[in-house]
Amino acid sequence: MTADRALERILLADDNPMIRHLLEAVLTQIGYDVVTAENGQEAVAIFMDNPAAFRIIFMDLRMPRVDGLQASRMIREKGHIGVPIVALTGDGGDSEAAAMQNAGITDCLQKPVTARAISALLDKWPPARNGPGRPPAT
Repeated sequence: MTADRALERILLADDNPMIRHLLEAVLTQIGYDVVTAENGQEAVAIFMDNPAAFRIIFMDLRMPRVDGLQASRMIREKGHIGVPIVALTGDGGDSEAAAMQNAGITDCLQKPVTARAISALLDKWPPARNGPGRPPAT
């Protein structure tokens, strides 16, 4: 773990406790501070309490109360366009891709998620040093 990562917080929203625990363990092991939410409504509330605290949001698309698409849209509508939102999904078809784009979702990880996929995605979306919510120039 680097000192930089220890200061980086990730919001993880998933209604499945087993998946939430597994992803939290992987993210913690590679050095991130993880805050979890059980549904989209809780994720939005946690994020809105301190938006600047989060480097990235991992958002399950299918959750009770407020799903990941609705939660992402709510965050974007409040003007928070800089933080990357990564959808966690088992589907990922063309119709879902369009819905994710319309909700302001930045990227997507297919379940089951691997530690390698998480690391690659986090490398793709570095902290704000490369501009908030933008991939590095290639």
